[in-house]
Amino acid sequence: MDLSRFPRRFVIEERVPGSYSSTASGNNFMFNLMGVEAIDVVPGGSNMAQAMQKMADEVAAQGGKAYIILGGGSNALGGLGYVACAQELQQQFFEQGVSIDRVVVGSGS
Repeated sequence: MDLSRFPRRFVIEERVPGSYSSTASGNNFMFNLMGVEAIDVVPGGSNMAQAMQKMADEVAAQGGKAYIILGGGSNALGGLGYVACAQELQQQFFEQGVSIDRVVVGSGS
């Protein structure tokens, strides 16, 4: 499935006041590669569910339908995403003849 036709919008919690900069992190580089069209930076301690719902409501007001992904992908669909990722890695390793002992994943939310 070509996901490029689905706009991406992010809500990011700025845990250290004044620390967010769109030019200062590798995350923003990745956001640009992924085609993120809007980033809403909210103060640390914000109600993230409420902030994401507000953004989803904005999408709905524009005639779209948003799907909210909880922090860390912490639901059944998020878990399946990790399974699909592992399967894709396994297939790529097999096709390239690469043998690995471990996969290390940096994760946090």
